[in-house]
Amino acid sequence: VSTALSADGRTFVAAARGGRVRVYDVRSGAERGGFDVGLNSNWELALAGDGSRLAAAHLVVGPGRVRVWDAATGAEAAGVPADGAVRAVAVSADGRRVAWAADGTRKRPGHTLAVWDAAARAVVATIPVPERPLREVAFSRDGRRVAGATDHGAVHVWEAATGRWVAGRGPAYGWARPVRAVALSADGRRVAAGLADGRTRV
Repeated sequence: VSTALSADGRTFVAAARGGRVRVYDVRSGAERGGFDVGLNSNWELALAGDGSRLAAAHLVVGPGRVRVWDAATGAEAAGVPADGAVRAVAVSADGRRVAWAADGTRKRPGHTLAVWDAAARAVVATIPVPERPLREVAFSRDGRRVAGATDHGAVHVWEAATGRWVAGRGPAYGWARPVRAVALSADGRRVAAGLADGRTRV
């Protein structure tokens, strides 16, 4: 079973092996609805901050795929092939952008972070990721910046619309442990990283 919780704490979704996504109201525990999407195993889910949009990344070896739905109606907004295996996915708070991290492949070496825009209905930025692939991805609340973290302690921040690198920090600064969670402040100026050694750094 894959699950996701919206940032506002009101919506919870769960996708079982049968291929159905169920949508729940967190406060009441009542099921608000659901839809069939054909998901089996190895999918990672992400919800928009307001629960409006759901994204799922297929975690496979080789080229992956990211799918996006309207969480209220179950209408599919996009199905986007990824160059390599997708390892992490995030949705902006307003549901307008989806970002995912993909590994490099033999045919196309180099790890990437892709940003899909709902208005353009296209990938608007494909960002080369230095060194190792990203394992965690998160948007700032306004959707203007996206952060990514690796399993060897590096954290980077980019402008979501252009792919311009904003800041980064890695093992050379003492972050030698894998990053298991990453989050951006509302204004996108601070990054919190949860490390595998139990510490959180800002």
